[in-house]
Parts: sequence; structure tokens; C-alpha cells
Amino acid sequence: MLAAAPVARPALRVSLAPDPSLPCPAGEALASALRRAMPDVEVQGDEGGEAAPDDLRVAVKAQGGGWALQLLRPGGEAVLTRSLDVGGDRGCAELADAGALVVDRYLADVAWPGRAPQVAPLAPPPPRTPPPVLLGAPWAVAVGPQGTSGWPLDASAGVALEASAALGGWGRAALRVAAARDLDRPIVAGTERRGNIRVWTAQALLSAGPCGALGTTVRACAGATAGALGATVSATGFVYQQRSRTFALPAAGAFAGAAWAPGGHAFELGAQASALGRFGQVAVTVEGTGAEYLTPWAEVGVWLFAGWRVP
Repeated sequence: MLAAAPVARPALRVSLAPDPSLPCPAGEALASALRRAMPDVEVQGDEGGEAAPDDLRVAVKAQGGGWALQLLRPGGEAVLTRSLDVGGDRGCAELADAGALVVDRYLADVAWPGRAPQVAPLAPPPPRTPPPVLLGAPWAVAVGPQGTSGWPLDASAGVALEASAALGGWGRAALRVAAARDLDRPIVAGTERRGNIRVWTAQALLSAGPCGALGTTVRACAGATAGALGATVSATGFVYQQRSRTFALPAAGAFAGAAWAPGGHAFELGAQASALGRFGQVAVTVEGTGAEYLTPWAEVGVWLFAGWRVP
């Protein structure tokens, strides 16, 4: 297989013949200055050989105390004319450097094929930004113990399960369900204790709010929550009727919490506090006694959880 011969690029041609009108060998000085200023350009003497169609000739002649520099096409058409140091204050080397700079700047602005293609340096890659930690993963599941305290006097302990999702670049939304056992309430008739009122409670809450980053592995969120608080109340012991009653009331409130992902991995630990108010109140009494269960108007709770981020 025959390889194609490389095509020679056009050259700059400089007359090296001595010029009596110039006080120094201007051609040789200018050729050297051009080679220093443009190492990618072929600089040749103008003696002998036929000029290629795109070759350019650099000519200088005396003008006052300095030079007149021209850049000419092979047909003699001048594409650039400059006067250098007409007052004669600079020496030959300085004039040659000035002329080379003029030619270099001119050729940098035109599409002359004699210059090597200018390849712009590759732009540096954009800096890698760490994954956002303020929202966590798109999805997460968490479970853990929960305790609440209410007014009028009430307390319970249980377990809660939550599924949460990121809300774009703003915050998170979550659905949490919980079940808990309340404190037993004694059933007393006169001076005799007949048994206990047993209460199981449940929660189903939707929450949403903005989040923020505390360092690189901690996320803090706060916002509003609303849903339903339910209960099942039954009597045990020596009572007239032991049937249970189940009911639910709407509730709303606020929450605030934080989660920590050790090492930025999928596992996270956290805590959340909430305050809720019920819209309504239910009273359950045990027939034939003064025992009563009254749903609290308001309650506060703390939830400790372990969670797993879902990619």
C-alpha cells in the first residue's frame, strides 16, 4: 500500500540579498526574527525556486531612519504595509523583532494555510460536585420505637414505620404509620378495683417540609404533618360489659428531625419530634363505674429510627 506524501505548507519568503540603502543586513535579521516568533511557519530565502500560489514574500526597504515593511502575494499585490521607526531610534535587531511581531499578528487574524492549525486547549472538566445530602436518596424506609405524651394526662409507647421521598430540590415528603400501647387505667367501683381500661392507639400521618444540610452526612428537616389518630379501647376484669370501641379523629401539627448517614452510605440513623392536635375528643366510660378514657387534645412524640436509602 502506497502512503500519500505529505503536502508542503506555504512559506514566508524573505529576500536575503544585501541592500545598500539599509544600514544592516535587514533580510537575515528579519528571517531570524520571524523564525523565533513563528516556529510553526516555514521561513525561506527568496532567492531561486518558484513560489507556491499561497506563499507570501516579506520585503523591507529604507524609509527615513527606519524601514518600510510589506507582505506581498506572489503576483506582487501588497496585503500588508507598515512603517517601522521612521525616526531611526532603533537598531537593526529591534526593527527585525518589531517587523516579525507585525507579521505574526497579521497572520494570526487571517486564514493563511502556512500556519499550523491552531487547536484550542481542551477545557478542564467541570468540577465534580458531591451528591446532595440535604435531601438524601430519592426514596428511604425507616423503622424504630416511638413514644408520646398527651394532655389530658396520657402516655404511650410503640413502633413506627415510615416511607419517604425527595421533593425535587426542596425537601421531603413521608407517610408514617405507628401502633402503640397506652398506660392502663384502673376500673374502680366504690373502693373495689374491678379491672383496667386497655388502650391501643394508631397513627397514619402524611408530612412534608424543607430540608437542609448540616455538614456532609447530616440532613435536617422540618415541616407540617396531618392525618388520623385512632384508638381501640376495651375493659378487662370484673365488669358488666367487656366489648371494645374503636374510633379515629383527624389531627394536624408540625415536626422537626435529623438523619445521619455514617460515611455517606445507604444506612442512616435519626430522631424526630412532633406535636399534634386532635380535631375533636372522644370519651369512653365503663358502665356502672366512674372509670373513663378521654382522648387527649394534644400530644407530643419522639421517634428514634434506623433507615435505609433506596437508590
